[in-house]
Order: sequence, then structure tokens, then C-alpha cells
Amino acid sequence: MDIPTVLVISSGANAASQLLLKLEARSSLHAEKIDIAIIIRLLTRARFIGGLFLFALSLSGYVLLISQYDIMIIFPGMGLTYVFVSLLSAFVLDERFDSIRIAGVALIVVGLVFLMAGSQ
Repeated sequence: MDIPTVLVISSGANAASQLLLKLEARSSLHAEKIDIAIIIRLLTRARFIGGLFLFALSLSGYVLLISQYDIMIIFPGMGLTYVFVSLLSAFVLDERFDSIRIAGVALIVVGLVFLMAGSQ
């Protein structure tokens, strides 16, 4: 696979992992006191396990990329994770996604396009 494809897959997996972890934390960790029973319960939840799996998948993609390409190109590519997290948080979690945040996401995308074009 080429760099952009692996970056998109890795960033998408990372963003999806953050969404799953947020959803599980929101439903499981509303107690005032965190004790071992709450932690064990969290570790056995499907969304938590899925989030960890997707995070590991994402990390594997990044490790593969930095083993073969310049880290100064790959590391900024992780900015795609912020783009995906922003979209997921807006559309799935109904979090605020105003014009300033849209502009920030657009700047990240433009910056990534310049970095990828310059690496050819």
C-alpha cells in the first residue's frame, strides 16, 4: 500500500478507537470514586476492547510507515486523526463543530496536501 492509504487507515482506526473509548468511558466511568471493580468492569467491555484493538491497529500502521519513510512526513500525517476525530465527535457525539474548528481542520488538510506533494 502507498503512504496516503496507510495513513488514512491508521488515522481512521485511531479516530474510531478514540470514539469507542469515549463512549465506553462516558457510560462506565460516571462514579465519583474509581476502584478496582470499576477498572475490571471497564477492561471487559466490548467498546473498550474494540477501542484498544483499533488503537493497536493504528499504531501498527504508523510503525510500519516510520520504518520505511521519513518521520518528518509520516508524523504530521497523524494530523488526519484530528480531522477524523473532529468529524466523528460532531456527527456521532453531537459535539460543537463551529466555523473556527472547521477552519482548523481545513488548515490541517491543506498542510498535509503540501507535505505529501513535497515528498514526491
